[in-house]
Amino acid sequence: HAQSSEVLVQTVFNDNYLFITVEDNGMGFNPGNKSDGVGLSNVHLRLANLKGKINIKSTPGEGTSVYIEISI
Repeated sequence: HAQSSEVLVQTVFNDNYLFITVEDNGMGFNPGNKSDGVGLSNVHLRLANLKGKINIKSTPGEGTSVYIEISI
C-alpha cells in the first residue's frame, strides 16, 4: 500500500502510558492533507475514545513515522 520494504513497530509501557511507534520507508504523504483515509480515520476515532494522542510525521518520497501515546 505504501510501497515500503521495511517497517519498525515498537511498543513501550512506562509509568502508566503505552507508547506505540510505527515507522516505514514507504512513499510517504502530506500529513497536512485533511482527507485522511479510512485507516487513519479509524485510528483517530479509536484514540479519541481512549483519550490518546497521535503525532504523524511524513514527507512524500521519504516514509512515515506515527507516534501514539495512551494513558493506561
